[in-house]
Amino acid sequence: MQTGKEKQVQTRSVQVAPPSAVNDIKMRLQRHIEYTGVTGCSVSYTGDIIIIHKPSNRVLILNEDGTLRDGISLSTRNPFDVTCIDDKKVAVSFPNCKQIQIINIATKKVERTIDTASNCYSVSYRDGQLTYCGTGRGIQSVKVSGNFPSTLVKDDTLSNWSYVATPEDKIYYTNRSHHTVTCRSLTGEKMWEYKDQSVCSPQGISVHKDSKVYIASSYNYSIIELSSDGKEARKLLDKDDGIDNPNGLAFDVNKGKLIVANYSESAVYELY
Repeated sequence: MQTGKEKQVQTRSVQVAPPSAVNDIKMRLQRHIEYTGVTGCSVSYTGDIIIIHKPSNRVLILNEDGTLRDGISLSTRNPFDVTCIDDKKVAVSFPNCKQIQIINIATKKVERTIDTASNCYSVSYRDGQLTYCGTGRGIQSVKVSGNFPSTLVKDDTLSNWSYVATPEDKIYYTNRSHHTVTCRSLTGEKMWEYKDQSVCSPQGISVHKDSKVYIASSYNYSIIELSSDGKEARKLLDKDDGIDNPNGLAFDVNKGKLIVANYSESAVYELY
């Protein structure tokens, strides 16, 4: 649901700001993660890397060094994204069957299933709420303990393979088909929107603690940094850095690391 007057809408075109106009931050490859076919990732409260491994239909829990700690086989096919609820539970989205499942990672059991009424792709947890991308509907929200999703942002153009992040007091999401990145308040009020050929087919999205926004441009095989007001952008990583069909993104804000879920081979990059 969109409320109030729309604030500053930033629809950008072609020109990309020089690096100094955004930040002098750099990233370098720390390690590869051997798994391919990864569409979603998250960082647990203890620093573990949690990924959706589509080829094996599992949630994989990896140590910080990328080695496998544990795996959860899923009875429902085609998982897409994962978000950590606490140190014991994760939420996994299943767009084809229009479900989100709450899974206990210790018992490896599904504790509850939420019907989403639309194809739910990316999902993000914050303060007892799950926010997800509903294809053809917009940004939806449901309580972890609830069964009735509500609409935060009505958008019948929201496409498959769109991703969402909900840090602090904002909602950030991508629209892959329309090549846009949008920031809204928690009540749905538009703060800004970014569109540029440098961010073609945006998918994964993650936000650092300084409110800089990081986008996976799947068509351009690159990771783009956006300023917190959506006015400036620069390319941080590209194919020469190992970016290959990037999907989900997740920040380990405590250790300054970005997990990139490449469909070919995922990787961890460190900020410096």
